[in-house]
Amino acid sequence: MAYVYKHIRLDTNEVFYIGIGSGITYKRAYKVNGRTQFWQNITKKTNYQVCIVKDGITWEEACFLEKELIKLYGRRNLETGSLVNLTDGGEGMVGYKMTEEQKAFHRQTLSKHRSKTNEINRNLKLGKKLSKETIDKLQGRKLSDKSKQVISEKVSKPVILYTKDNQLVMEFSSIVKAAKYFKIQPTTITNNIKGRSKITKQGIWKLK
Repeated sequence: MAYVYKHIRLDTNEVFYIGIGSGITYKRAYKVNGRTQFWQNITKKTNYQVCIVKDGITWEEACFLEKELIKLYGRRNLETGSLVNLTDGGEGMVGYKMTEEQKAFHRQTLSKHRSKTNEINRNLKLGKKLSKETIDKLQGRKLSDKSKQVISEKVSKPVILYTKDNQLVMEFSSIVKAAKYFKIQPTTITNNIKGRSKITKQGIWKLK
């Protein structure tokens, strides 16, 4: 099965890349090597977040959704938007015809992203600084009190950093403190712990 992902720069909260991949570890979404120079230029300036848009879909469906999202956000090299993608996407879907049910499914996904993107862009153009709560809500991550409590308990657990050769590097009393020390997002650590990425720039993270 395949998935569609996007990269969001944390300095402006703009989506700057849309891609597709396959596998349960989201390896392609978190891959750094092999990216274009345009992608590298942005990630040298700011940290970024990986967001899985849709997973558990066929490769052809992923290609279709990738193409539609690139069209929605627009490409920088064509001066139509914020993406550093150099193609219109959708490679590998020549001759593929979607069912009406599949089309409706993707139209709904695109509609949600369009409304979120428009609201973010309006606030940025007005010079408004978006709060974390607003950003989370716009990105579809409105959490219940119970979910917030669960997340809080997870990020407060002690973590240990190892090298790729399984050598102990450092130990932290919580994921939050480890993230602050390295100036990275807590999700970078949690995703590595959950196996969504094999290794981070710092090394391999494990719960104590």
